[in-house]
Amino acid sequence: MINSRRFSLAFSAVLAVAVVVWFMTGPDAASPPTAETSQTTAAPESVRDATLVQARQVDSESVAQEERLQGYTAPNRQVTVRTETAGRVEELLVQRGSVVRAGQAIVQLAIDDKPAQLRKAAAMLVRRENEYAAGQRLNAEGHMASTQVDESFSNLEAARADVESIELSIAKSTLRAPFDGIVNSLDVEIGDYVGIRDAVFDVVDNDPLVVVASVSQAGHNGIRVGAVSNVRLVTGEQVAGHVRYLSAIADEATRTFLLEVEIENSSGAIPAGISAEAFIPTQEVTAHQIAPGWLVRTARGEVGIFASKLGIAQFIPVSIISSTPESIWVSGLPDSVNVVVSGQGFLEQGQPIQVALVQESAATQ
Repeated sequence: MINSRRFSLAFSAVLAVAVVVWFMTGPDAASPPTAETSQTTAAPESVRDATLVQARQVDSESVAQEERLQGYTAPNRQVTVRTETAGRVEELLVQRGSVVRAGQAIVQLAIDDKPAQLRKAAAMLVRRENEYAAGQRLNAEGHMASTQVDESFSNLEAARADVESIELSIAKSTLRAPFDGIVNSLDVEIGDYVGIRDAVFDVVDNDPLVVVASVSQAGHNGIRVGAVSNVRLVTGEQVAGHVRYLSAIADEATRTFLLEVEIENSSGAIPAGISAEAFIPTQEVTAHQIAPGWLVRTARGEVGIFASKLGIAQFIPVSIISSTPESIWVSGLPDSVNVVVSGQGFLEQGQPIQVALVQESAATQ
């Protein structure tokens, strides 16, 4: 009996110790890992799955929005000189392509017997002057009627007109440059006979030169006469100019407006008739400068960039404001954005990425 009581007391003591230990350690000591614990252990695996890319921080800037217009260079002035009197071509005083000054003689027509006609008309003019002077004296003395004096004056005026007509005909026999320029064409040869209003030669003035382009209806209101313009020639050369003319009436066929940009060409190095692009600022906008190679195009045809946001690739569509071979100005991005500059061609929206920031400028990419 005594042994049984001792055994019962010993068992109760062991059970009490076990209960105390259970409360002290708690049920979590033997429970399975929680979700948070599982995520912590899985993090290294997701890092290994992320795509390594390079990105550059790009901040917005204020930039002038531009109208990009396709056009061509044209002379400042171009005139076809025509004859005002008929005659035979006697002499060509310059060659085609010659640089000439305003008033310089270019083509000489034969004047034939016009000098003789002028001498005859001049002699008649002297006679009529004497007759009129005598008539005035006789009229003053009462020996000639006033009507006879008036007739004498009419004869004098006719004689003067004959002299002036012949002198003008002789002057018109010499065809001269209307302004400083280049003789671009000579349409006659020595010995040719030309009639009145026949074309003889062309003179062009290429300084300044004019870039002729057409502006759409949407772009017309943003352009002002006098606005500075950058012109890129087909040769790759870039020159500065300004808008000198913008039509107030649209072309009936194209519904576009004629525009002229004037550029300096004192050296004559830029020829007329070559292709050119004119870039004309219209308004200040907020934009980002990026390299052309940073752009991507989606399967739906959207153009944009991939940005890094919390380790995730985010596609952002952009609108191109202006461009050069080195860089592009785009709108549609946050004020400051990390643009993926290497590896963007292999990314998809929402893809995990590891980002290495770089500092190269847009123009070097």
